[in-house]
Amino acid sequence: MLSFHPFSFTLSLLCSFVTSSLAANHQIVVGGTGLVFTPEETTAAVGDTVEFIFQPPQHTVTQSSFADPCTLLKNATTGAEGFNSGPVPVQAGAATAPAWTLEITESTPIWFFCATPTHCQSGMVGSINAAKTGNKTFAAFKSLAMGTTSSNGSPSVVSSDRSRSYGSHLERLC
Repeated sequence: MLSFHPFSFTLSLLCSFVTSSLAANHQIVVGGTGLVFTPEETTAAVGDTVEFIFQPPQHTVTQSSFADPCTLLKNATTGAEGFNSGPVPVQAGAATAPAWTLEITESTPIWFFCATPTHCQSGMVGSINAAKTGNKTFAAFKSLAMGTTSSNGSPSVVSSDRSRSYGSHLERLC
């Protein structure tokens, strides 16, 4: 037999409301006005989502490291890879733009690039929560990307999963 606990139910509703009302959705346009993410830099809190909206002709959103901006992030120990939207082709004049959503679960900097050949080297990179001063700024990341000779990270198929959580999963009260 199920029992109803008004306090637990109320706390659950309150947590759902607070969590959903405090989380923000940030939008980044992928391509559109050239080989660029707009905006290139975004600040997002834990719990926020970042929605990447794709423009013609074809781009990716692929996670990298600061040190290797045009290469898919890969954990050397576990082999786990960073996020990758896969190639997202968009026809010119399409009525709707495809989107790919990333949930932010950590406040550390997130570096990403377009893995379509030559796009990263042309400066098509972006960051979430990058430092504004010091050695690891967005400007330094973009400069490193434009100094590379190849990109590595574009799979040959489009992922059917159009959303992804980034970072470790933290246990929360809500």
